[in-house]
Amino acid sequence: MTPPPFGWNGPDDDPRDGGRGPRGPRGRRGRGSRGPWDGPHPGRDFRDGLEEEIREYTRRVKKEAREYQRLLEEEAREYERMMKDVAHEYQRVMDEAGPEVVDEEPEERRRRLEEEAQERRRRLHEEAQERQRR
Repeated sequence: MTPPPFGWNGPDDDPRDGGRGPRGPRGRRGRGSRGPWDGPHPGRDFRDGLEEEIREYTRRVKKEAREYQRLLEEEAREYERMMKDVAHEYQRVMDEAGPEVVDEEPEERRRRLEEEAQERRRRLHEEAQERQRR
């Protein structure tokens, strides 16, 4: 005789009809045997297997949650370090630029950069003429 499918406790618990059997949703209501595999002192109930399965699943989920938490914390530390590097670089650039750059309108900044570029070109041109004279 082939064993019943896992979790099947007899003819009134047939999973093909939703596990209710011919007597409605409450099954046999405790009357009589449930088949040749159900003696007067049944051994392990299918729930024992389910409980072990649930414990194993719980262990696995907790382990995966710990690993995921560790990865999130590691990523947060890396992100914080990157933000600090960006803040330091921004501070260095602002310190090099000097106070006149702060709170400058884009049009004013473009005009100032053009003037500085013209001044630099004029100075380099004068230095080149001075070298030619010598």
